Amino acid sequence: MIFSDIRLFEEEKHTYPAAVRRGLEYIRSQDFSRMELGKYSIEGDDMFALVQEMNTGPKSERKPESHRKYLDIQYLVSGTEIIGVGKKNEANEVLEDDLANRDIVFYRNLTDETDLLLKPGMFAVFYPTDVHRPGVMAASEERIRKVVIKIAMSLL
Repeated sequence: MIFSDIRLFEEEKHTYPAAVRRGLEYIRSQDFSRMELGKYSIEGDDMFALVQEMNTGPKSERKPESHRKYLDIQYLVSGTEIIGVGKKNEANEVLEDDLANRDIVFYRNLTDETDLLLKPGMFAVFYPTDVHRPGVMAASEERIRKVVIKIAMSLL
């Protein structure tokens, strides 16, 4: 997992894998506040952006998830969001496995969970071993805009 702020990109870019760097460069080049919601191709099916809006909610109403084929860069455009994160392990009980169709596994629980507080400009990179619970409210429920860059693990 990587947790940072896009404003620190120039200082940190040498530490990121090349594909993650390209995803972050895409983020820096766009005005997501003006883009329509939806999917945007960056490098075909190997790298694409999902521009999303959602309401945050209580942690108990958000399901932890992980992926196998893609890593996520989750970048917050507006609002405040907490994302819970923990490592994949046997204690995390699988609720729904849809890796074959949608590259996602949902879990009933997430052991040893740590909360990340994201404000506009901040991002987190979640690898397949990082179980994450996005969309959790901070102080209260609010509408957020975020971008999820999906990067195929084959690019790493």
